[in-house]
Amino acid sequence: MTTLPLDRLRIRAARLSSYARRFVDNVDESQADLVARLEHAGLRDEVHLRQPAWDLEREMDIVAHVAADDDERIRFLGCYFGLQYLRMNVQALDALAGGLFPAKAERRSIARSSLR
Repeated sequence: MTTLPLDRLRIRAARLSSYARRFVDNVDESQADLVARLEHAGLRDEVHLRQPAWDLEREMDIVAHVAADDDERIRFLGCYFGLQYLRMNVQALDALAGGLFPAKAERRSIARSSLR
């Protein structure tokens, strides 16, 4: 059974709200079981856990299908959704930080010039 390294996502998600960080805890609790069920069903390669989903509806159907009961289904879907949610939010922050805001030195220069 393989688990997904969440250290990088956890570090990057630290910039998000405490609400969003709860998803990290949910993923920590459920991802090993989810991956094991997907591997046992031979569907591990059909669900994107390390990258954005290509077909969210189809992948969520697969995640729901591999669960043994309703409680596990809810846990697995929460884990899968949490991974996608965190990834989407972290990537959105990266995009915003990458091009829309001036560099720190430039912000200081703008602030200084506005005080003159």
